[in-house]
Amino acid sequence: MSLLEDLTTRFFEEKTYAYLNHVKAFIEFIENKGVNEQNLIPYLQGVRTKHIVEALGFYIDRNKVIAKDAALVYKSAIKEFLYFILDSEEIQNPELIKELGLPVYKEESYNATVNKYIADHNSLKERKGFGVLDHRCIEDLILQCNNLLSSEEELIKSKDKKKFFNKIRSAVIVKLILLTGVPYRAIRNLDVRDIKIDDNTINLNGFIIHIPKTIKEDLTKYVYISKHLRQNQEKLFIEFEGHQINFQTGNTSAFLKGMIGRGDLNALVKFTITEMIRNGVSESVIRQLHGIEKSKMDIIEICHANVYTHKEANRHLDSKIRQSELYDIL
Repeated sequence: MSLLEDLTTRFFEEKTYAYLNHVKAFIEFIENKGVNEQNLIPYLQGVRTKHIVEALGFYIDRNKVIAKDAALVYKSAIKEFLYFILDSEEIQNPELIKELGLPVYKEESYNATVNKYIADHNSLKERKGFGVLDHRCIEDLILQCNNLLSSEEELIKSKDKKKFFNKIRSAVIVKLILLTGVPYRAIRNLDVRDIKIDDNTINLNGFIIHIPKTIKEDLTKYVYISKHLRQNQEKLFIEFEGHQINFQTGNTSAFLKGMIGRGDLNALVKFTITEMIRNGVSESVIRQLHGIEKSKMDIIEICHANVYTHKEANRHLDSKIRQSELYDIL
């Protein structure tokens, strides 16, 4: 039995066979590269993330893959396979281990590089039903944002370098969208005075919403970093040059691509609105918070309006947000 056959056999003794086709495709890719028993070890010792991206392209073309989630599964499968290989005594590749282990907010990390490739691939589409993110994906996204926002190294760099500042700002924006479910345009229009750090509140579309401790800390850090960049700008979220953040979502979408392999900010909005509905937030209150207009109020909307005066609607919304599981995770 060859070394590669031995490693593959041992891998599937421990791991799910759901990854079988992905690993077989990776092996076929390296064999097409001329890798054999004689040069296998030096090849694997020289593998980097860029080679895995090339292998993913081979898998997509050879299997006519059209779904982004299928490519994301390949990413996870090959990462596990590589970790298994590198854990063996036969193969030493510290550079690849470093890339695999870097947090996703690092652009040079395996996850960020492959996620961006998948998000930008013209042939890959979101399958029906893929528009709604699941809890596992959201929890991982929050964890990665928290890791970034708690990194002293990243915070220090963000004071002087645009790309690092953009990452910090995007992480805060993503967390605020997940907390409130409002679209990017509403977050973009927040003023500095809408944030009351001492009161742990944010004023959003006329609603006073209590924020989790971690988001309070995130906003405190962001305001401190952005303070010296301001040019008499009252808006909370600004560009590195000091003016109000662009109305286009480019930077934040690119950040999200690196995190989860897709840059659709509306997917975050849909997730939180869905959670609000599950938690019993009134439809009329959601409409008021999000600025969603309805051409004609039906009888249920009229009754909601009678029950939920603005004061009652604010109390209702704030209490429901604080009762949600997502609030504790954020």
